Amino acid sequence: ILVGGLARAALEPSPEAFKAAASWTVSIPPEQLKDLGKDLDEALLEIDFVGDVGRLFSGVRMLDDWYYSGYGWQYGLRQSEALLDRPLTVSVLPLRADAPVYIPREARPDFGGKDQVAELRKVSVTPVYVLKLKP
Repeated sequence: ILVGGLARAALEPSPEAFKAAASWTVSIPPEQLKDLGKDLDEALLEIDFVGDVGRLFSGVRMLDDWYYSGYGWQYGLRQSEALLDRPLTVSVLPLRADAPVYIPREARPDFGGKDQVAELRKVSVTPVYVLKLKP
């Protein structure tokens, strides 16, 4: 863990650090998004993970990243619908038990005696619809 700055706090991991990241493949058939209906406004990819940093890729293109805080990570698939012709990759850089980062007590992971943790708990898609009302 790189530490620096005036606060002597943890710094953003270097790109080389991600060689140690765990990764999973997620397939989202585009036709299933179309099957959700014409009133679909967005389809949120919800990624529940435990680790230091999560990254979402389509091929070699990084679509999004998220620092673990215990709060949910959502990514709107409509903005990348054209990239769903191939599986997405979720990579998670391990969170070390001794990492000098703030995580709310209720979100602090149970390391189970291990030095670090990198888990993908669940991936789901939540449809978001628009209801148009007439005054």
